[in-house]
This record gives sequence, C-alpha cells and structure tokens, in this order.
Amino acid sequence: MDRKRSRHTLTIHRKEIDSEIQKLTPNPNQQDTSPTEITKPTPPTYTNVNLPQLSLPVFNGDPRQWREFWSSFNAAVHSQTILEIQKLSYLISCLKGSALQAVRGFDIAPENYEVVRKLLTEKYGDSSMVTKLLYNELKSIKRNEKEWIEAVEKRERIFRQLEVLDGNLEHSSKESV
Repeated sequence: MDRKRSRHTLTIHRKEIDSEIQKLTPNPNQQDTSPTEITKPTPPTYTNVNLPQLSLPVFNGDPRQWREFWSSFNAAVHSQTILEIQKLSYLISCLKGSALQAVRGFDIAPENYEVVRKLLTEKYGDSSMVTKLLYNELKSIKRNEKEWIEAVEKRERIFRQLEVLDGNLEHSSKESV
C-alpha cells in the first residue's frame, strides 16, 4: 500500500512540475501577448593588437603643420579618458619654439588645459592664414630652378595641402600675407 501511495504522490508531483515547466516554456502555437523585448545591438568587439608604441608628435609653431599635429595629438591624448592635468602635461611636452613660447606662464593645472588648447587652436589653426602661407610659398618657388624635380614635388605638396584646406585651387589670386 505504501508503494501505491508513493507512486501516486510521485505522479502528482510530476504533474505539478510539468505544469510549472509549461508555464516557463513558451508555446509556439500560442500568441504571446506580453510586450516584446527590444534587444540592443551588441557593440563591436575590438581585438587587442600589440602595436609598437607611437611617440607623441612635436609642434614647433609652424601653422602649416598644425592640422597634422592636432590630428595625431587628438588621437593619442585629447580624446582619451585621462585627467585634464595629464593632457596639459602631454600637450606642453609636445611643444617647441614659438608654440612653447605662446603658452609660457600657464601653470600646469587642470583648468588650464582647455585654455591652452583653445589658445593654440586660435593662433595656429586658422585655415585662411595657412592658405595664405601656402600660396606665398607657392609664389616663392622659382620657375627656373635647376632642381626642377624638387620644385615640382614642392608644388604638388602645396597643392595637396591647399586642396585639403579649401578644396578649390582656382583662387590663385589670394592676397599675400
């Protein structure tokens, strides 16, 4: 008799378990009336590659070199999530010549990073000034240079820079600085 009773109890528990499993498992024939969950796209995964350490760029105050300097510095330091005081230290360590003179007197303090960055951008990042400098450099190339290959390469370099700055090389009558 105990055996029958145990069997009956097991059958009841099994039915209860099956019922609970059915509640947890969605039925494909039954429409789900609960709100559908929106899945967020998974962010791309990046593989860590051991690249050689890059040295920070150096800027000496030549406005024609500002864009190249800032692109490199921006990627290496400015866009990183580090303290402003560290960014300022890195920035000042990358300056030489007139660029370094322009920021002399600023304390290495977190509040000065944006001030120094804006000062340098305003002083050296003016594309119209760079355009004028490039046109003056282009005009200064002698037409009858003995080293004509070097002169052609120099012209091509200037044209590429001008094209990036204003996209139009038809402004050959730009005013000189």
